[in-house]
Amino acid sequence: FKDPLQDPALAAIFEHVHFAYNSSLIKGDDNTKIMHGIADYMKQHPNSYVFIEGHCDKRGPAAYNFSLGANRSNSVRALLIQEGISPDHLFTVSYGKEKLLFNEDSEEFQKLNRRAQFKIFEKQ
Repeated sequence: FKDPLQDPALAAIFEHVHFAYNSSLIKGDDNTKIMHGIADYMKQHPNSYVFIEGHCDKRGPAAYNFSLGANRSNSVRALLIQEGISPDHLFTVSYGKEKLLFNEDSEEFQKLNRRAQFKIFEKQ
């Protein structure tokens, strides 16, 4: 699996999906657009497999955040399945608050930590 952010064409498709505090619901036009773009990409590339990572901000107990991160990655997976993507091509993991993008306390930075991000594999 590779990080799509290392490839400009893939980075434009596999952007981070962001979540509200203490939520695993996928909301907002930006997130909807990202999810449709990922689904479209996967439909056009049937040999692609996606690893969905669930992440949280640094607040709260580690066990709770691992659960919330799992709920976030599974919400993304469920929506992609609803969009017609094979469940066999979607894998999930939770990192909770273990892989923060930012360690700052401001809400602006905490919001960026609450995300699902992706790794992709293209089977030859």
